[in-house]
Amino acid sequence: MSSRLKRRAERDVKYMFAQLDSIDANKIQLDGVTLRIGNKVMKLVHQEDIPGTTEEEVREEFRVKLAEKLEIIKKNINDKIYQMSDFVNTLRREYESKEAALERKMRDSHIMPEISRQHAERGLSVVRGNRANEYVWIYQGFYWPKTVNKQAIEPAYVKKMMSNILIVVKTKGKFITDVTTRKLQDFEFFQHYHQANPDCWGKWHWPEVWDGTADMMIHVAQEAQIVLENINTGSIANRTPRGLPRQETLMRHLLPEGEGIQGMKNLRAAVRRTGVRNEGVEVDEGAFWTTTN
Repeated sequence: MSSRLKRRAERDVKYMFAQLDSIDANKIQLDGVTLRIGNKVMKLVHQEDIPGTTEEEVREEFRVKLAEKLEIIKKNINDKIYQMSDFVNTLRREYESKEAALERKMRDSHIMPEISRQHAERGLSVVRGNRANEYVWIYQGFYWPKTVNKQAIEPAYVKKMMSNILIVVKTKGKFITDVTTRKLQDFEFFQHYHQANPDCWGKWHWPEVWDGTADMMIHVAQEAQIVLENINTGSIANRTPRGLPRQETLMRHLLPEGEGIQGMKNLRAAVRRTGVRNEGVEVDEGAFWTTTN
């Protein structure tokens, strides 16, 4: 913008100077000399030439005076043009500085995803991450182990191990980057049988691409919650998590095969007051833990 304005100003200055330079004192003719006295105007007429002062001398004196005045006019025009140029450059620098600041602000800004009250009622919230375009989705869930190597645990023992936890899903742009379990109190990693700072998920892996909806975040968190329902004794992760029974103790509280289904029905009725709900999320059998982790 400033360069175009500068070129335009230079062109206009040249044009004005050309107009001033085109003034020729030799071509200026007086139409006559008049003198006003009160309400009367007297016109002077030529009577005779006075020896010693030629017309050329008068014109030369006039040319000198005119040239001096024209130079003053040119200087004033130049000064004004440069003042205007400095002013425009100052405005340009301010504009560029504000534009850069706005670009930085937009680059670092977070437009929070849409989340409704219904999502909050289902246990979901969202906060901004530490990086640009990163969000941390927090789902209030449960750690609810029900089986060991797919063999049902005694319902009473399951009830003791049941814990309120947070399942945290991170997204950056359109990608899901991380899924972890956290404690409610301090947001530290929740210790459980498949926790290895962070969680070890076995064969299950969350979807790579996020579709932009809060519903998908709930679905991913619930899938993670379901994966943790089975304890795999072949896992290389934590075998003695704080606050939970040792695996050796847990193995003494397994139901005989065939009794797990009725035991789980009784357990669901007993823990209904905790808010546990089944929203129809299913995970493929192959996504659960195996001894080949």
